[in-house]
Amino acid sequence: MPPTATTTPTPTATATVLPPTCEIGSITRYYWLKIGGSKVTDLTKNPRFPNSPNGYDSQPSFEGPTNWGTKYGGRYVGFLAPSLTGYYTFWIASDDLSDLYLSSNSNPSNATRIAYVKDRTKVNEWDKRPNQKSIPIYLVAGQIYYVEALHKQDGGSANLSVAWQPPGGSRTVIDGQYLCPILDTVSIVFEAKEIGPLSSPPIP
Repeated sequence: MPPTATTTPTPTATATVLPPTCEIGSITRYYWLKIGGSKVTDLTKNPRFPNSPNGYDSQPSFEGPTNWGTKYGGRYVGFLAPSLTGYYTFWIASDDLSDLYLSSNSNPSNATRIAYVKDRTKVNEWDKRPNQKSIPIYLVAGQIYYVEALHKQDGGSANLSVAWQPPGGSRTVIDGQYLCPILDTVSIVFEAKEIGPLSSPPIP
């Protein structure tokens, strides 16, 4: 069962997050309890979203806890810090549904949806549907990219994980050594942007 948070972030709805550097090691997960439904919109249309989460924690990789609870929503926010320049492909898996967003830089307002789960998956089940996979996206080593995943769990089991395939590498869940969290006292407004065609050009 999910823990009861003793503290929650102080929202700053108009905050802009543009860090020159970031503290590598984890990604921030906000969570909202007692919200029914399996669709991401069941979370984002709830009046408590985004400024009134029940709590938050840090995840050491881009992977949430399994079987953590029921009827809750999660929002994973942070920055991606690639160590290699080149084309990266991303995947998302979850139970129930989820969306994965990536910005062309550290500004959250430039984030677009690059992959999503429309039919719940098992843990790390990356290839159930083609929409779980992004197009190849060009990232530059030393730059910081805002990244976000939205997750909605209703009943039954629960999981959320995000993987990437770096240039010349193999697919793996994104480790904390390539992630840095949003500050605990910062919340940012969610502005949904629909995904473009999967054949669209990569981020320059």
